[in-house]
Formats: sequence, C-alpha cells, structure tokens
Amino acid sequence: KKIVSLVIVLTLLLTLSACSTGSGQAVTNDASTDDATSSVVATIVSEINASTQTSAVVASSSDTVSVASDSDSEDDSSSGPSDVVTAIVLGDTITVDGAGAEVNGNVVTITAAGTYSVTGVLSNGYIDVNTSGKVYFLLNGVTITNNSGPALMITDAKKVTIILGTGTTNTFSDAANNNENDAAIFTNDTLVIEGDGALVVNGNNVEGISSDDDIIINSGTISVSAVDDGLNAHDDITVNGGTLYVVAGGDGIDSNGTININGGIVFSYGSTAGGDGGLDSMGEMIITGGTIFAAGNTIGAPSTNSTQYSLYASSGLTLDAGTIIRIELDGVEIATFAPTRSYQNVLFSSPNLTDGTTYQIYVGGSYSGTSVNGLYSGGTYDASSALTSLTAVAAASPSGAGMFGGPGGGGGMPGGGQPGGMPGGGQHP
Repeated sequence: KKIVSLVIVLTLLLTLSACSTGSGQAVTNDASTDDATSSVVATIVSEINASTQTSAVVASSSDTVSVASDSDSEDDSSSGPSDVVTAIVLGDTITVDGAGAEVNGNVVTITAAGTYSVTGVLSNGYIDVNTSGKVYFLLNGVTITNNSGPALMITDAKKVTIILGTGTTNTFSDAANNNENDAAIFTNDTLVIEGDGALVVNGNNVEGISSDDDIIINSGTISVSAVDDGLNAHDDITVNGGTLYVVAGGDGIDSNGTININGGIVFSYGSTAGGDGGLDSMGEMIITGGTIFAAGNTIGAPSTNSTQYSLYASSGLTLDAGTIIRIELDGVEIATFAPTRSYQNVLFSSPNLTDGTTYQIYVGGSYSGTSVNGLYSGGTYDASSALTSLTAVAAASPSGAGMFGGPGGGGGMPGGGQPGGMPGGGQHP
C-alpha cells in the first residue's frame, strides 16, 4: 500500500470519553436543522436517480483508459458495436441466433469479435469470451449465477464492452468455490462498462470485478459487493461517469496501476483492517471530476496532479456502520452521508469544494430524511448526539490518506496540535 506524504494534514480524533465509554461528548450546532436539502445534495441525488447517461442502448464506446485527455492506445478500426447482432437467450435451454457463439450445456462461448445481445436467466453456468477481437455485449435483463467460477469469464479478447440496456437490471454472481479465477466477472483484458441500465455484481468467492488489464466505467448504475476487493485491476481503473456503489470486505477499489476519477458518483466502502479501505492504488490516484464518498481504513491520497479538491478525516477508532459524517460550509449543508460498513477514515471529493476553504465536519448525530447509498437528503440534521466536530481545509491532496493503520487497526494516531487532535503522539509518515 502506498504511503503518501508532503500534503496538508487533517486528522479527526474522537474524545477520550468516546474511547472509554463508547459515547462521545455532545456537540451543539447552530445550523442543526435544514429547511430543505442543499442544492449540492439535491444535484447528487438527482444524478443517482437519473438514467440518462447515454442516449441509446447501442452507444459508441469512448475507450478512455487514463485521464480525460488520454485516448485508447489500441488501434481501433471501429467506432462501436456493429449493427449485425447475434442474439443469445439464456434459460434451461440456451438459444443463439447468429454467428460467433457456441453452446455446450450451460456454457456459452464467444468465439468471434462482434456484437451480442443477451437476455434471460442462467442459474448455474457462465459466458466465456475467447477471441482475439473486440466484443460488445448488449445486456437487456440478464441474471447469471455460476457455482464453480466466474459468471462472466473473459479468457481472451482485444477488449470487451458491456452496454447496459435502458431500464434493465443485469446481475452476475459467483459462489465461494476457491476457483482460481476468483471474481464474479473475471477478465484477462480491458473491460468497459456503459449504458443506461443497472449492473449488480456479487463476488461471493473473493472479488467482484477483477481485470488483468484495465477497468473503465463510462456510465450506468453499478453495484458491487465482494468478500475481498470490489473492483481490482492489474493496470488502471477509470471512472468517467455513472453511479458506482461498492461495499467490500477488502478494498472497495484497488488498482495496481492508477485510479482516475473524471466524473460520475462513486461510493466505495472498504474494510477496517489495516491496509484496506475505500480507495487503494499502487500508482497515482488522480481526481479531475465527479463526487466521491470513500471510507474504510487506509484510503489512498489523491495525487497533486488532481484538479478537484477533497476533504480527508481520520479516526483512531472504529466507527459503526451508519455513523453519520456531516459536512457544512458556514452552516450550509455540503453533504450528509453514512458509510454502510464500519470505518475509521473517510474521503470526500466534490466539484463544489474550493481549495483552501475551511469546512465544518460533524461525526455522528441523526438525520430525519431518507438515504440513497448512505447519502441523506430531504430532511433535518440534529447534531445534539454528535460524537465530535472539527474543521477541515479542502486540498487537491489532503494529508493522512494513504497511511497505514495505527493502534487497534485505526487509520490515525494522535497528532500534535492538529485540528481535532490531541497533544503529543505523532502520526505515521
């Protein structure tokens, strides 16, 4: 796990009474009630509920691999899926109408580059892609469960693009089977996800989506749960748009290359174990857009090459799932959210944050409104039962993210004279 330093420090430590009794000192808040959801939160919620990321089911792939200014380095002679589509209908009997797909019992093998429309339910089987070309899947209501390995296995391809049909939900699940290919969606090559529909991935073996190459998310509503990492890539992970919601027993998003977040809404909740967290990359994590809620133990620090600003808060204690984080500017709500896993540390990034601006953060309290993916809106926040509060300054690369766990697996240690901290101690470099 990469340790990042030389950045502005923000450490959140709960009071000693919280350490000894499990309940912190109440904090009063002059702006404890909201007449209406802030425009910032309203915009985020409307984006989550919208399904208008692309204008058609068959859409051109942007092929963005790295940051927004980069293009796909592969030679791409086609701009997107072909008008010639092979139809695959899953069920007790699998049917194929067109060329390039073969059926052997409960296994569908894609043997040629092309565009494939898939519908139906496969209760114990999988799709295997094994071709040297590019493959496009148009998913229009697909449920695949495989008890012996990945539900979608990409053995070989130049690249695979999943296009989620408008108004459809598509689910891929594996089982706890110790299969060598240890994810519900496992690919040896670049995977692109886009479209207006929803994708649900249940990684019951180890990981949710695993790639030996890149993972690129352009649009769609994507929910991933996993025993270990939610998304894991040998190379880069790029989010350009859509809504990504990850709950993982290891890292939420884990890249051995870079993490590039250029747009969309990302909820990434990882483990409280030392070295695990919401965001982890061996290379840089570059944030140029989007809204990010990350929580867990270790959280990678955004690179100084980021053009969007973030807030980081660290605690030496483990907070229960559902404990609220409230962010305000001059008494006005910026965001109120509650990670759906236990956590020590959080990172929030938004285009509405301003470099060098001081924000107020409350930990705990209650909210009367509803939540989507842990993001609250439309109600009233009450800080009377909050555990603690502190001020935080937004920065392109806030310090503390990326450090290894402190005592008891916590992400932070007491920092001398730091906002919200206590005298003495020190902090991991």
